[in-house]
Amino acid sequence: MGERIRAHDWSKTTIGTPETWPQTLQTAIGLLLGAKQPVYVAWGHDLISFYNDGYLPIIGNKHPALGEPFSVLWAEIWNDFRPIVEATLGGEAQHFVDLPIALAGRPGLPVGYFTFSYTALRDEQGRSVGFYCAATETTMQVLLKQRTLAEHEQLSQLLAEAPSFMCLLQGPDFRFVLTNDAYLQLVGHRDLIGMTVREALPELQNQGFLELLAQVYTTGQPFVGRGLEIELQRIPGAPLEKAFLNFVYQPIINQAGKVTGIFVEGSDITDLKRAELALRDSQVQVQLALAAAEMGVWESTLANGTFSNLRGDDRALTLLGGQPGEQSSFDSFVSRVHPEDRAVLVPAAQQALDPAGTGLLTVEYRVLAHGSHPERWVQALAQAITEGDQVRLVGTVRDISDRKQAEARQGMLSGELQHRIKNIVAMVSAIASQTLKGDDIADRRGKFMARLEALSHAHDMLVATVWTEASIRNVVEGALVAHRGEDKRFTISGPDLILSPRQALSLTLTVHELATNATKYGALSVEAGRVQIEWSIDTPDGIDPQFQFVWQEVGGPAVMKPDRTGFGSRLITRVLAADFSGTVKIDYSESGVTCRLEAPASQVSDLK
Repeated sequence: MGERIRAHDWSKTTIGTPETWPQTLQTAIGLLLGAKQPVYVAWGHDLISFYNDGYLPIIGNKHPALGEPFSVLWAEIWNDFRPIVEATLGGEAQHFVDLPIALAGRPGLPVGYFTFSYTALRDEQGRSVGFYCAATETTMQVLLKQRTLAEHEQLSQLLAEAPSFMCLLQGPDFRFVLTNDAYLQLVGHRDLIGMTVREALPELQNQGFLELLAQVYTTGQPFVGRGLEIELQRIPGAPLEKAFLNFVYQPIINQAGKVTGIFVEGSDITDLKRAELALRDSQVQVQLALAAAEMGVWESTLANGTFSNLRGDDRALTLLGGQPGEQSSFDSFVSRVHPEDRAVLVPAAQQALDPAGTGLLTVEYRVLAHGSHPERWVQALAQAITEGDQVRLVGTVRDISDRKQAEARQGMLSGELQHRIKNIVAMVSAIASQTLKGDDIADRRGKFMARLEALSHAHDMLVATVWTEASIRNVVEGALVAHRGEDKRFTISGPDLILSPRQALSLTLTVHELATNATKYGALSVEAGRVQIEWSIDTPDGIDPQFQFVWQEVGGPAVMKPDRTGFGSRLITRVLAADFSGTVKIDYSESGVTCRLEAPASQVSDLK
């Protein structure tokens, strides 16, 4: 920019040639060219523009614009900025932090965020004849902050709805920064946020919990408490109430390996603990039935190392895979347990029978389908009661199939999220390596930012869930936004068809997955590579009309079949096939990867 300023014909502007410039302007230009951050200077009645190299990303494709009046260069914001400029020239310095500004000349960035200041420049007579602007673009930081805030709000919502109590403690004094409803219910709905544990829960003094927190914070090792007794004042001024908790203190460790806080999660097992203690009463079965409510109650006898006489109420026997009213042997009971889960029964029983233990049995397993009852997950809880040389197990059983299904769905979602994040990181890396080659780094930086914005739009489409219908062409082109450059490396053809919401989402995920892999390993990883995408409705002889969708890579490096099936391949071959009621095949031919979907034509329809 120094060379451009020296070469510019300033005689055509209202400020004249450099020989006539006052010392103030020359000094300001020297500061501008020596600055590392973006700097802009406006001078004279028309506010003639000067800027340095650091200012180029801000000015965008309006460059070069030396000598243009401020009102011309920034015509799109002049009406809004005119009062700011007038106040600056009036001697009032201006400063703004993260101000959103819609600037023209920046493709892909309709709105940017900037932190900047305006300072008046005065001539030898002390008159304000221009201003000096030091600026920093904070768009990425602001967007990251907004995204982080949204994620924090989402996490807060998840915590609020969680059945177990949770809180987040920060710093060595264990200050509350986050709690959920279950935690507030546990401690009596007090004001906690911003207070330390010692301030908010003074009754914990001398109960050992503060010492445990300090131990976890100092050592960085988690602590797991099971059935620990605690006394809490749930009502102000009321006596302390005794409770029993299962909980974990999990240290939060930053990238430097330093503990910065502790995450607390657990459950109130007071009712269960009281029920367990009441098992020692002669009326244990009745009391358990009352406490467990909808749980089934069962009992088994252990003598000379052999379980026998398994019995219980109708609900328990049904959940255990038997018939109401029957008495069955332990072996017949085990035969109804899923083969993969039988191995957990003996260790659980041994732990319950250990004289040094609590005598509690806790086990989860699947019961095979029987009669009109499908396969289900159950949880059995029991207390071992010793009577002479005989031991009885008395406990409850309940159906936990819904919980297990929810856990499985959560695992799938977690796997998908992890996989998607890895793909995004890989794509950003690919965009950077392909865009930032060469010496014209300023121009390429703009292209890089535009491609990142395109990637963001593609990711928004991937997580969309509220569609009524979608054109297959829009779905394909939308999923390829982040991968399509100026070299037209994709050939797309096929009739206009509409897809259901589920089909649109699964096809979007598939195309995104294939394009990501092609960028990392396949045709799009080299300059000569191309991808052909086509779909059609065909009527083979003797076969009902068929819908075909084909992804074909050509011109890429030699293909090798992967050693194992990854998450993305399973997503394509299972989810896509299921949503179209068809079949999916991926061919790893040496000349290029081919993915082919075939399904009944009735699964799609013409675009109305």
